[in-house]
Amino acid sequence: MTSKIFSMATFIVVSWLAVTVTTTSKRANTLEATLLNGMTDSASAMNARIAALEETQSTNHQLLLSKLESRPAATGQHIELAHDSNAETEALRQQLASKAEFAELKQAYKAVIESELEKNSNPGMSAEKLLSTKDAIWETSTRYPQVKDSLQGLMAPIDVTAARWKSGDTNGTVQPVFKVLKQTLATLDAD
Repeated sequence: MTSKIFSMATFIVVSWLAVTVTTTSKRANTLEATLLNGMTDSASAMNARIAALEETQSTNHQLLLSKLESRPAATGQHIELAHDSNAETEALRQQLASKAEFAELKQAYKAVIESELEKNSNPGMSAEKLLSTKDAIWETSTRYPQVKDSLQGLMAPIDVTAARWKSGDTNGTVQPVFKVLKQTLATLDAD
């Protein structure tokens, strides 16, 4: 009699756990799809901007060269125009590098979110993915002094969380990390 009660109770608990796991998995997949779509759209827009900047740079360079060739002017004027072209080209290169670093930080943000979502299914791989974001975060911190301290402050929490996940303890979360990254992206996008 008691074994039938325990069997029935066990069946009910297992059924409830199966429904809970399925529901949680569906929610996680929906959240992941939503986040990935948002990140992909942002990356596409960033790539389009970078392509437009490269095209503008190329056009400006060609226009300056054609002006230099068509003008019979003093040598000093040629040198001055060439210097202006170099300064403009350098400014465009710096702007392009800044945009590329911003895109890398967005990719790191995406990887942090993905690692959080995948930590229960494969904690070791999630830990490695999380650790792989450190270089992009550090590089961004060295370029932008206004966010340097907050980004460099993420190194220890990333290491601690990754170590916990590698040891099989998936209770650790990177929610504080992606909150700081989200604030940093908003700050840098506003600049």
